[in-house]
Amino acid sequence: MQVSKVSHGKGLSLKMRLRLAGAAALLSLGITVYAAYNGLAQSDQGLEGSMTATEAVLRTMDGDMMHDGIRGDVLQAMLKGPMAPPDQKKAMADAVTEHGQKFIDDMAAVHAMQLPPPLLAEVERIQGLVQTYVAVANDSVKAATKSFADTSGQIDKFQKAFEELEVEMGKLDDAVAQIGQDAGQAARSSNADYMRLMIAASVASALILIGSNLIPVSYTHLRAHETRHD
Repeated sequence: MQVSKVSHGKGLSLKMRLRLAGAAALLSLGITVYAAYNGLAQSDQGLEGSMTATEAVLRTMDGDMMHDGIRGDVLQAMLKGPMAPPDQKKAMADAVTEHGQKFIDDMAAVHAMQLPPPLLAEVERIQGLVQTYVAVANDSVKAATKSFADTSGQIDKFQKAFEELEVEMGKLDDAVAQIGQDAGQAARSSNADYMRLMIAASVASALILIGSNLIPVSYTHLRAHETRHD
């Protein structure tokens, strides 16, 4: 009786195909894990950057309030002048000193944050302006509560320091807010990239799994066909 065999061809053996399918599945799984880990890491980094920017915004906003509060202290001292009772003079001096130190502390806190070097350099420059502004404010309160004549030249000096710092603080507020927006946008973009990589790896794993299941089925059919011709 003539025996008919179906040729398997010169391709890879069934065992080798299964091994390759398993290796490819493991590779896809590794890519998925890599994408998931890096996605979470990027999210954490973006969250940390956003939190830093938020804290910097809060500090600069508090600095803005101290900036205006100091001006109020000086104007009050100029209005009441040397005729104010001693306890009020002390209260006005204490207020401007407290607000000034708070302003200095706010800017020092911003400078200590993990911000881009160009922005930190700008903060450091503004710190010098804050120091000057606070010193002029203290001198203005002392002059105003000492003599009306002593305030004549001090008013213009204080107003100049106030206006100069107001412009720089406005620029700093905008720069810090932009840092927060950039950090959030970078995190969203990175997460989208890793999400696409995870989807691609998952699809590849599914296809490999389907293919590896089809190979034994095809082989079984092939063997059954050969048996019927034996």
